Amino acid sequence: MIIIKHILLDLFIKNQEAEFNYNDIPGIIKNNNIIFEVNEDKYLVSKENSLSLKKENKESILLFNFNINKKEKCTYYIKEMNLYLDCEVKALEMINKDNKIYVKYILWLQDELIGEYEIRIVIKK
Repeated sequence: MIIIKHILLDLFIKNQEAEFNYNDIPGIIKNNNIIFEVNEDKYLVSKENSLSLKKENKESILLFNFNINKKEKCTYYIKEMNLYLDCEVKALEMINKDNKIYVKYILWLQDELIGEYEIRIVIKK
């Protein structure tokens, strides 16, 4: 049985250049997956077994799997070039509760350190 619940959430994203805050974003929870859209970016956050994040837009698809203090292989796909790039993430801090998800992580692309990032999702209702 598929259970769908409509929600409102807040999203915070931080990278080396900027911080982004988005409030009252409509979304759904469908079988432990949180699905929402911000601007032209579509997000799917899976809470099955571990924590994973998929971000897709017209140009690319990013797929991350997070485990605390462990490097995980991930996928960065550039659509226009039909190109898959190897990347890795390492979660430095992680909270995965019913209404709050927070990950502070380091990203490597093609074995080159890209930087430290943060993402926080708070489900309001």
